[in-house]
Amino acid sequence: MRLPWQRRSQSEELVAAPNNETPETRQFVFTAQSISLSDIFADITAEVVADENVRIEMEGLPSQLNRIGVKSSDSDIQIKGSPPRNFTLVRTTRARTIFQISRLVDVRVIQEETPLSIRLFLPKGTSLSLQEVDGRITIGDTEGRLKVSGSNSCPTTIGNVADLKICHEGSGDMTIASAHGDVVIENSYTGDITVQQVTGQLTIENDGSGDVKVLDGHVSEAHLTLSYTGQVSYLGSTAKAALNSDGSGNFIHNGTVGLAHITIDYTGDVRIGNITKRYQRHGDGSGELIIRDEEPMPTW
Repeated sequence: MRLPWQRRSQSEELVAAPNNETPETRQFVFTAQSISLSDIFADITAEVVADENVRIEMEGLPSQLNRIGVKSSDSDIQIKGSPPRNFTLVRTTRARTIFQISRLVDVRVIQEETPLSIRLFLPKGTSLSLQEVDGRITIGDTEGRLKVSGSNSCPTTIGNVADLKICHEGSGDMTIASAHGDVVIENSYTGDITVQQVTGQLTIENDGSGDVKVLDGHVSEAHLTLSYTGQVSYLGSTAKAALNSDGSGNFIHNGTVGLAHITIDYTGDVRIGNITKRYQRHGDGSGELIIRDEEPMPTW
């Protein structure tokens, strides 16, 4: 009789036998100022509470929970996952986790699993870092620094945070209520990223087909780069902007700009609401520069 994980052929998929484990909940309590999560395939929820401690609740099958390590050192908590032994992660979806046997070519194992759930209860101001977390992510108004990186295929919803850095390489859409401080958004795949409001400094680099939109805000400097088919939109105001268009997607800066450096090297158009001081255009692309409230102004 063949075992559930036993090899059949180099092109045939293997399906795990039904799992008869019973879900359970594990809890941890720490005092910390920052939390990092990495290599985890779970639904993540972070909620602000009126408590000085951080409480972690993880719910799932014992075999899932045993692959999650939780460590605390100084003021930092590290939550790290790992795939089953002898397997290398290929990709994930919400209902299943797919692994590839590392020493065999084109042999994949599909293991049906109950989605793992991790709930974080945090004091306001706690910093969060999520790296290669695949699952539905919901983060409340932490008012702390936040970094999210990886190729998540599920939706992410974020409340009000301080400094924000996003390095998104997945197909899942992201929505952020507001970010105040140093805001950096890098998008390189099909997922859309929408931020309702920003203040501070804004950097956007979009070399994917998904759109990046910031709907309102006021920043001292905006550095916006587009190099593929996705659109970049910033509808707030900025004292100084550098707009670099090297793709076929369109740039939309529909607010007010003081000084603007504009480079157009391909076919995408750049649309600006109003420039109050001066602008300078560079590049040899065929895309148009369209200023809505254009007035005569010298370049420099």
